[in-house]
Amino acid sequence: MCLENMMKSYQYTKMVFLNDSKNVIADVNELGRLLNQLVEPINSNRKILEAFDNAQNAILDIKNTSSRIDIEKKIIKELEEKIANSKKECRFE
Repeated sequence: MCLENMMKSYQYTKMVFLNDSKNVIADVNELGRLLNQLVEPINSNRKILEAFDNAQNAILDIKNTSSRIDIEKKIIKELEEKIANSKKECRFE
């Protein structure tokens, strides 16, 4: 729909401003070619960019898991100390 409206507008403009419309279309076409040239390297390296993004996510997951492991180790150590203290108290009673 948008493309259709653009083409209608272009046709009306072309009738009124013939030379100017040619220049605008030439500039738009050149812009399209330049944008394609900019996008081409990104598209050709898309898999590498996706792998990099996945690697960053994996690194964050590993850091989070490592942090949770450290927390669990502290909890285990505290529980072991409580158990040891309880055993000591049972011996003295």
